[in-house]
Amino acid sequence: MKLLKKAITFLITLSVAINNIQYTSLANTNFYRQNEINAGILLYSFEDLYMNNLKQNLERFQKTKNNVNFTFFSSNDNQATQNEILDSLFTHDYNLLMLYLIYPTKDQLTDIINKAKQKNISLIFFDIDPSEVIRNSYDKIAFFITDSKKLGSLQGEILANEWNENKAILDKNNDDILQYILLKGTTNSDVSTERSNSVIEKLKDSGINLRELATVDAFWDKDFAESATDSLYLKYDGTIEAIISNNDAMAIGAVASLQKHGYNKGDPSKYISVVGIDGLKEAKELVDKGMMTGTVNQDLDILADSLYSVGTNLIYNADSLKNVPYKLVNGKIVVTLPYSIYTKTIKE
Repeated sequence: MKLLKKAITFLITLSVAINNIQYTSLANTNFYRQNEINAGILLYSFEDLYMNNLKQNLERFQKTKNNVNFTFFSSNDNQATQNEILDSLFTHDYNLLMLYLIYPTKDQLTDIINKAKQKNISLIFFDIDPSEVIRNSYDKIAFFITDSKKLGSLQGEILANEWNENKAILDKNNDDILQYILLKGTTNSDVSTERSNSVIEKLKDSGINLRELATVDAFWDKDFAESATDSLYLKYDGTIEAIISNNDAMAIGAVASLQKHGYNKGDPSKYISVVGIDGLKEAKELVDKGMMTGTVNQDLDILADSLYSVGTNLIYNADSLKNVPYKLVNGKIVVTLPYSIYTKTIKE
């Protein structure tokens, strides 16, 4: 439903009026030391590789702060379980909730916001672009939204570089056309659509001729992607030259499938380019071994620090930009986080 030194933008939409925006150092921690964060963090599944990496990173961050207590919950990718947990969260003494929801509806978001408002609980949502009605309904709420277009563009840059540098290996039928399979998260996901469109647009802008063999919804899942790639390999045996995945979990699943058929195990003549997004540890290990082409690396350390800073400001009614280097762009607070391309030769 995530890495050349480049920046990818996390847009944080806050429903507060912001004046006199200034850049200040994150090193100023006196304000934060005086205030406690007791946060309930709901993720859609601990089994999801990205969610698991995010959880581990926040757990490590928690150990560096005396005033932070994170409690984690998993919806197990189940809507009913998620709803039960959401109801339970409002019966505890949390002053901050961070929510990564499964296909949230406007009515559900409105209900969550109303409950939080009644109990004066600050909210941070992930990957939700709220309507103006929701945005203006509460002043202790933030929306972290990934710039999916930029993510897809960087992914396209990885594959374009690979094609231009190793065309003799990748272009199996020497027709100067990159024949690819696209593993999408879900068709109805804006994040998936933007990543998919942007990677293809970047490849075309790079002058690469393309032929799409198949597009499959693999639901952001490693095992589903492995099974889908098994079927696609049998259907397109010998013609697949690249697999573009909306995230690392599906890319890892694709590599596992290819390896069952003797590909991506070290023989240059039996290699299919696979690119992902997220910069997961497991994906980086495959890249380092030459079994996967690359990933867009996301810096979860800085994400954790940003969540902490914004959450503290919301809880204690501070200027929303206090001690964080953000700026206002078109009514949204823009947080520029360092993201980079990660390949075997580029690890910035």
